[in-house]
Amino acid sequence: MNNTIDPKDLRALRRHRRRLIRRLSALAIVIVILLIWLWPHYRFMFTDTSKGPSVISTGQPQESGEFHKGAPRFKIITPDGKSIEALNGWTATTPDKATTFFRYTDAIDGVKVRVMEQELPDSFQGNPDEKIKEMAQGFNANRSIETSQKTTFYVGTSAKGPQSLILTKNGILILIVSDTALNDSQWSKYIDSLK
Repeated sequence: MNNTIDPKDLRALRRHRRRLIRRLSALAIVIVILLIWLWPHYRFMFTDTSKGPSVISTGQPQESGEFHKGAPRFKIITPDGKSIEALNGWTATTPDKATTFFRYTDAIDGVKVRVMEQELPDSFQGNPDEKIKEMAQGFNANRSIETSQKTTFYVGTSAKGPQSLILTKNGILILIVSDTALNDSQWSKYIDSLK
């Protein structure tokens, strides 16, 4: 009996193992991104911090998941013509003590929206469009729309009406949640106004 492995089988096994490792790595990255996005998304969807969050004047990151006032250390974007002060300032949360999301509330034609921004994660730097698409698919935000300024965003609509948008613009990861559904034209106009 010969207990040796054929070199062709060994090469095929190595190729299979490399493909498996790549797929598992990609899956792990998507899961981490989804978890990072899910926690603040859940908190912001059901918590209205504009009525008095626990404000901490230092602006330093606090306990995991705590809301606090603060200022981002990256170039922010807001709707054209609106200062962050007119939007009641930023509310920050640090869900994992490493990633800080900054949030403000606004309205689109009378519909309240919560806009969350963070610096584009390093894992998105190589191909942000593809990473945003993967992230959106993980949240069933499968409908993509392109604005007149060629910004692509992904929309997911809840059966109860609220919508979630995922996009990247100017090197910033942006998540937007509306209280009720808006039409594509309203979303496109709002996204184009972010500067």
